Amino acid sequence: MPTPAQVRDRVVRRGGEALDDLGSWVRRQVHSGPLGWAKLLWRLKAKRISSFRVPLLGVRRQVRGGYEGARIVYHMYSAIHAALQAAEKGVPFLPLRGLIGSDVLANRPDWRVTDNPFANHDPIVLLPAITPDVTLFHAPMADRDGNVWIGRRRELMTMAHAARKTLVTVEEMHDGSLLDDERLAAGTIPALYVSAVAESRRGAWPLGLDGRYEADTAELERYVRAAASVDGFRRYLRDHDARRAA
Repeated sequence: MPTPAQVRDRVVRRGGEALDDLGSWVRRQVHSGPLGWAKLLWRLKAKRISSFRVPLLGVRRQVRGGYEGARIVYHMYSAIHAALQAAEKGVPFLPLRGLIGSDVLANRPDWRVTDNPFANHDPIVLLPAITPDVTLFHAPMADRDGNVWIGRRRELMTMAHAARKTLVTVEEMHDGSLLDDERLAAGTIPALYVSAVAESRRGAWPLGLDGRYEADTAELERYVRAAASVDGFRRYLRDHDARRAA
């Protein structure tokens, strides 16, 4: 099975515009990531990217520099979490209080303010559930039964519960059952929520994987320098593909 980044590249090559990418919610371990966003904007003309931040300089420049068709939709971290939790629980929405009075709320007509039915004069925000078609991420390890160890990255558990399908690449396959090991079971996503697993060493590159390897800062710096111009940005993406293929 290809890595999350390679899956994204195949989507890009296939083409189409009806894509809503919920990117960079999880630090490091969920892709798109900055290079993935850049490819989605440049080649696929992604319809919408939803995130609590816009990673690295190149993506922001490319949105301003001619991809007005792509829309970045800002989510507060807590809002993405709550919307995924709603899908995880099988409910159409979830309430969240901290958005009231913010500029974010003023620009999100899909978030509804209503009265708390259990109190007087107590407004609350309702967030529609986010149900990803597919969740893709890279993790440290899985076992032969399809259970995936994520450690303390509990948001990955939420994403796997919320998505219709979950595809995972891992650094290594664990001998024995992760769920039978008391030290590992609490940080393990049961195979019930995982559609497929494959081993892929350094599958998070050029980003890092907590506890395994650091980000390739030289590669990321190369990207940031190239993204100073649209032409440099495009050349970098072509070269990046060639280096991956090699």
